[in-house]
Amino acid sequence: MRHTSLLLLALGSKAAFAASSYIEGHIQFNSTYLYDSKTTAKMAAGHTFDTDTTVKFKIEDIAIGATPHSDRHHHHDMYYGHSVRAPLLTLGVEQRFQMSESFWLGAGYNHLMQVGETVQYRPLFKIGYDFEQGLSLSHRTRIEVYAQNDRWENKPATDYIALIIK
Repeated sequence: MRHTSLLLLALGSKAAFAASSYIEGHIQFNSTYLYDSKTTAKMAAGHTFDTDTTVKFKIEDIAIGATPHSDRHHHHDMYYGHSVRAPLLTLGVEQRFQMSESFWLGAGYNHLMQVGETVQYRPLFKIGYDFEQGLSLSHRTRIEVYAQNDRWENKPATDYIALIIK
């Protein structure tokens, strides 16, 4: 009975359903075999609550169509012991803090996985300004901490600038 009451309380609250949700998908056509295919896809979904908390789910680097290598030894088990490149899965949460009517700061975390294994830990920081005309300018800095030693000696990557028109 207690579980039912908590569930009804959560479902009945305005914050549980308010704000906005999104689902998006992209197909990318490449001139070379990027991620083992000339055609790749990405699917993403998220929800922003009234509290300006956003939860995100993304699957990316989905190879679509034929690949140039059917030989399973081509990959040399570089993808955590698997001979086929698997898509990447990202689970994330971000919190936006409104500092003034137009200026805001944000902080969050994205967890990148592949075939159930953690690939990267991605804490992030955002700063933005919303103009009255519906234009927003934001900057995201994300640190990519690799969970395992990367055979290509990848370094943490930062910096992302987005110009968003609402």
